[in-house]
Amino acid sequence: MVTDAPGSSRLVLAANVVHLDPSKAVFEAMKEGWPANSRPGS
Repeated sequence: MVTDAPGSSRLVLAANVVHLDPSKAVFEAMKEGWPANSRPGS
């Protein structure tokens, strides 16, 4: 079983959604997930 790391973009991006601007969607997910991945113990 594979688990996603805290802050993973897969945890932020909605499944089965086609984004009009995929690059922007991934970048926004990265910005949102970065703090979660940067916390101690993550």
